[in-house]
Amino acid sequence: SSGINAEYGGFSVVLFLVVNTILHFAHSPSKHHEHMSEEIKSNDDGREVEVKRISPLIESVVWGAIVVEGKGKGKDWKIFPNGAREWNWGETGTSHSPGIQIADIQELLDNGANFIVLSSGLEAVLQTKQETIDFLQRESIKFEILKTPKAVDTYNELAKKGMHVGGLFHSTC
Repeated sequence: SSGINAEYGGFSVVLFLVVNTILHFAHSPSKHHEHMSEEIKSNDDGREVEVKRISPLIESVVWGAIVVEGKGKGKDWKIFPNGAREWNWGETGTSHSPGIQIADIQELLDNGANFIVLSSGLEAVLQTKQETIDFLQRESIKFEILKTPKAVDTYNELAKKGMHVGGLFHSTC
């Protein structure tokens, strides 16, 4: 064989390159989602399907530090579809007791979360106010309140499934 051009003709090679370039850019994540990735899962009939993750994963948790995909390290985090930021308890006057307030979760809901994971800390010291629980139930918002390690596992599992999950994560007591 004397190469692709002799075998298929120059036009075919150019067409092939143009189509591949278009397909590459069509499947590239936008800048807004550049830190998110796609995962391939098998559905019930064994076919592979692409799942688009929209909530960043939590990469690690140690006492006093949580690392969030594409965002870095911080002590406490608010994570929601398409974003995350460090959670400053002072913004809403939150303390370990009485705990997480409706104002703390509002940003998660405003950013499209329809499942909320609330961590109670590594030693379950951070509480969630009853009015917050009542609000989530009244609004039919699915939620879990778990110690931080289990909260992280649950959150990451939901995020990997492409769910619009958000959460509040506390890295100490």
